[in-house]
Amino acid sequence: MKNTQRPFVPLSLFTAISLLGATGAGLAATRPTVVITFPGVNHSVSDAMVTATGKASDKEGVASVYYQLNTSAWAPASTTNHWANWTASVALVPGLNTLRAYALSTGGSYSLTNTVNFTYVVSAPLTVHTNGQGTVTPNYAGKLLQIGKSYTLTAVPAQGFAFTQWAGSTNSYSTRLTFQMASNLVFTANFEEVAHPVLIILAPKANAKESVAALEVSGKAGDIVAVGGVFYRLNGGGWSLASTSNEWTNWTAEVTLSAGVNTIQAYATNAAGNASLTNNVKCSLAGPAGDLAPDSISGMSVRFTSSYSTATMAFGQSTYSETMLPGTDVDHNVVGNYTYTKLSPTTAQISLMNTAPPDKADTAFVVGTLTFSPAGHATYAGTNWEGSVSTATLTFSQAPDTAPDSLAGKTAHAAASGATMQLFADGTATGTYSSGAPFSATYTFTRYSPVGGLLVVTATAPPDRVGDVSYMILTFSSASAGSLYYEGFDPSGDLTDSAPSSFTIK
Repeated sequence: MKNTQRPFVPLSLFTAISLLGATGAGLAATRPTVVITFPGVNHSVSDAMVTATGKASDKEGVASVYYQLNTSAWAPASTTNHWANWTASVALVPGLNTLRAYALSTGGSYSLTNTVNFTYVVSAPLTVHTNGQGTVTPNYAGKLLQIGKSYTLTAVPAQGFAFTQWAGSTNSYSTRLTFQMASNLVFTANFEEVAHPVLIILAPKANAKESVAALEVSGKAGDIVAVGGVFYRLNGGGWSLASTSNEWTNWTAEVTLSAGVNTIQAYATNAAGNASLTNNVKCSLAGPAGDLAPDSISGMSVRFTSSYSTATMAFGQSTYSETMLPGTDVDHNVVGNYTYTKLSPTTAQISLMNTAPPDKADTAFVVGTLTFSPAGHATYAGTNWEGSVSTATLTFSQAPDTAPDSLAGKTAHAAASGATMQLFADGTATGTYSSGAPFSATYTFTRYSPVGGLLVVTATAPPDRVGDVSYMILTFSSASAGSLYYEGFDPSGDLTDSAPSSFTIK
């Protein structure tokens, strides 16, 4: 029960006042006074125990001062100088507190009760961390904050970084975090690098003419944090890690050039997995006079014309892709394996074997002889895909490097059918058929040449399409678009449909 009653005053004291002839009005006129000097009105304090102070006075003299905290019992204060100053130790409760005090004179009159409302602020330190480059505002790290009060933190990423999430005492993906302060709160603002490193090739210079096959490629790479590695390749071959002695500020790579035009490519990565743009430099290796046959056709493209078809082919290290030109036998878009052997300064042997789609796969190589003339021209004499003798004219050139190594994380759209497919890193895919019906599938993608690859999609849903397999020969005119040839097979391996189209990839 709330106790605001003043303490009992003995009757003898009132009798003494009466004998002196005091009246009610006289008592009011001669009341003692009391003030509370600490805590002040509406002040905030941060300690659980405080010493309240005040002053009291009366013409006849102050007999005592009483105080009350909140709803506790009235208690006598203390003084060392006849109540000119008084003190009282009080134990506060978190939040709002009310302190009351009154004085009693030696003549037995009471002062008015003085009341002060103030707040006991309970605080705790806040722990704030950052992971990655960025800041948190305001800077409350290690600061004492009022428990129960709401605060807001804002994560600000540094240039080249992006905020990802708050972690710790709470998880949030918003840069602004509003929280109610409590004990032992810990927040971590996570930032990840989104900037891409940069790379340049210093040697060889573009279109340089080299006289020896052994060549040191050199360049520079940089990143706002650190370069993780530099990778290079020659003529569309496999990617290899370059060398460095100063954390990739400078890098080198040893390559062996082939006769004719060579393409050197390089790119850099950083710790966040971001890659720079791929830098390309072409140079040529001069062979002996009359040495027209290249040592390798890896990284090259060729346009060939025969009596029955016109097509373009592009060669990787041991695989190739073939695209029939519009108006010709588009049914023969294929990928496969090849071998190339230089026989003389002007001749070479080439063998080709289709491996996909299944109805175009061969069991034996098509073998012929290439006879080279200046400016990259050659003639072919040998067997054709039907096993009969065939001749063709060919023009070799450097192939653009447009086919990706992977389609993971990409969305592919076929223009002719309107089908769309999202390809995931775990080898699964989802999408919609041309009818708009949804499907799910597994897939593989294999790069066969600098411009071409094979996408194989096996349906896992809907039930009536489970086991259907689609083979798509993709020819990339750029990194995000090109032409495709499609063949579909049912679970028994029978060809169900085929069609040419164009595609985009995002």
